[in-house]
Amino acid sequence: MRKTFRLGFIFIFLFVSNITFAGSNVLSRKNSENSYSEKDVSKLLMLGIYGKSLNKLNRRKLQNIRPGGIILFGANVSTYSQLKTLVQDIYSLYDKMNEDRPFIAIDQEGGNVTRIKTYPRLPAPSLFGKGVKQDQIRNLAYFNSKLLRSLGINMNFSPVLDIQPLGGNDFLGARTYSNDPYTVGNISERVIEGANEAYVISTAKHFPGHGDLVGDSHKILPFSHKTLSELKKKELIPYYQIINQNKIPAIMVGHIGLPKVIKGDEPASFSAEINTKLLRDELKFKGLILTDDIQMQGAKIDPDPGKRAELAIKSGVDLVMIAWNRKAQYKAYAHLVMAYKKDPDFQKKVHESLKRLNYAKKTFRILGKESNPSNLKQINTNKHMLEIEITKLFDQRGYRQKNISFLKKNLDSSNQTLVVLSKYKSFYKGLKSNFRKRRLVFFQLNKNFTNKKLQAIYDKYPKSLFYFQASSKSHLDMLKSIKENNLEKTFVINGADRGYQSKFTNIYTGTTIPELGTYLVDIKNEKRDLANAKSLSKKSNQK
Repeated sequence: MRKTFRLGFIFIFLFVSNITFAGSNVLSRKNSENSYSEKDVSKLLMLGIYGKSLNKLNRRKLQNIRPGGIILFGANVSTYSQLKTLVQDIYSLYDKMNEDRPFIAIDQEGGNVTRIKTYPRLPAPSLFGKGVKQDQIRNLAYFNSKLLRSLGINMNFSPVLDIQPLGGNDFLGARTYSNDPYTVGNISERVIEGANEAYVISTAKHFPGHGDLVGDSHKILPFSHKTLSELKKKELIPYYQIINQNKIPAIMVGHIGLPKVIKGDEPASFSAEINTKLLRDELKFKGLILTDDIQMQGAKIDPDPGKRAELAIKSGVDLVMIAWNRKAQYKAYAHLVMAYKKDPDFQKKVHESLKRLNYAKKTFRILGKESNPSNLKQINTNKHMLEIEITKLFDQRGYRQKNISFLKKNLDSSNQTLVVLSKYKSFYKGLKSNFRKRRLVFFQLNKNFTNKKLQAIYDKYPKSLFYFQASSKSHLDMLKSIKENNLEKTFVINGADRGYQSKFTNIYTGTTIPELGTYLVDIKNEKRDLANAKSLSKKSNQK
């Protein structure tokens, strides 16, 4: 049975990996360009929704706008059953409206950016660049994507192709694979292959490269002062690689200023120079081009969200994301309808995008009922299969054994005092709500906190367990000062500001591995589900 299972993998891979992500005459509910109308501009929008169900507000918005894509966040997810119901309700609504089913997207990168939880958690991308075998990366991507697909999710905003800066001073932190562009390209290929096998659209991001920029585009427009020639020598290498292999179905363009490539301070996401001339014409990319959320501060090229959406589409974008603001979503749709009516050139752009969008939906089997979520039994099986793969990886690297033995030794004792050290009081409150039967003592790591004071706390609580949330370079220095016998009872948690995450990858003495993105609130469930995963692994091996 195991050989048959593998042969099935190979067959699916050979079929999907030979897909060409080109514009096509394949249309779904539209037979030709003549059947398009101004309302079809909605299919170029990817919108977020509020809450965990298809409530009245969400239903009304989807009925009024009928977006071609919906993005889900952590706030939309509580349980597998709830998520399955939400996705199925969305599909059923679109069926009743006689509309093509939408792309349903999520950020499931691993580590800190993991919307759908497993136990253990999907590792952060930075781990893959530390010697993990290529077939393991591909297997993890496949099982992660298979879980998504069984929940009805057909698009994942991963992999991250940004290059880690050598100094680690970037806002992406552990979300990036490596500081070597060829390593990033190789890992990304395996991630894309795994997703393609499971019929999930992987989305490479953030084109043309966000890795060594100072600043978070959620808050500002970060600038790269590199020339196009310089970008080709580093940032663009993994993109050339995955496009030449003809495997990547979608690319997300970042909100990045490139004054030596683009005239003025126009973000890349709105630039025809980037989206059409570079990505389409020079790199020969034939798949979907998406924006990141145009409500981010780095995208505010115009105060009107509708105008921003129009500019993005004119530049060559196929899907414009507006994640949260309901008024902005309605306003953008109304603006695009008017632009379609008035501008024949804009109509042409919309028609080209609609062909690519329809082709992607047909290729990845989104249009019909085969895109429905699976039953809960199958979803849970896929969840456990992913957990088995994660556990194998952690065991091979010695991570899981350290974690589990430490946790069994220290978390099962309800009488032991927990000493919490963190910059954030909210972290302490979160622990308190999860460990209500335990006595917790909190010390805030403020500017006046010294190594001497830290040692005094260890002396005062010699039999206690310590939770140290590291979130700055000064915390790293404090950890280095802790005596070996005290480190053995210290659970270090990576709460780093993004720019410091890479500095904590080696701090795991008897603790969680920061780069794996495992949070303390998962620990109780993790011990239970690990046993379930291992039991399932034994059964599958026996077959």
